[in-house]
Amino acid sequence: MFDVMRLLGTQDQDYRGQRASAIQCSLVEVLLGLIHQGELKDIPVHRIADLANTLSRSRGGRLDYGAEEAGWKLKTLGLVRHRTSSGSQFLLDGDTSRVVHRLARLYELPAAREAAENCPECTKITVP
Repeated sequence: MFDVMRLLGTQDQDYRGQRASAIQCSLVEVLLGLIHQGELKDIPVHRIADLANTLSRSRGGRLDYGAEEAGWKLKTLGLVRHRTSSGSQFLLDGDTSRVVHRLARLYELPAAREAAENCPECTKITVP
């Protein structure tokens, strides 16, 4: 029984390591950080892609994603981008915050375990 638990524990660690460098997790983690900073109302998709690529590379990721591909990945996660004259952007509003927090909890991101000061979404403990 102990050997099975040790084997599963090793597989779980490998899986978590691979997931941590996945671009979807990096995108969500970047957005969560930006929401918690509370300094921006919106951010261009290309800037999110740059930040997520940097985060992913710092965790062993090898691929770089452009703004268009990052935008599509965010859309598949349920995050809506808005077109402006200068390109696509994400509004860092309440709707975006709710989706990002839900995804962060679903992906079990380390940043989701620490409640940010003055963040009503961080006080929610269940994933709908």
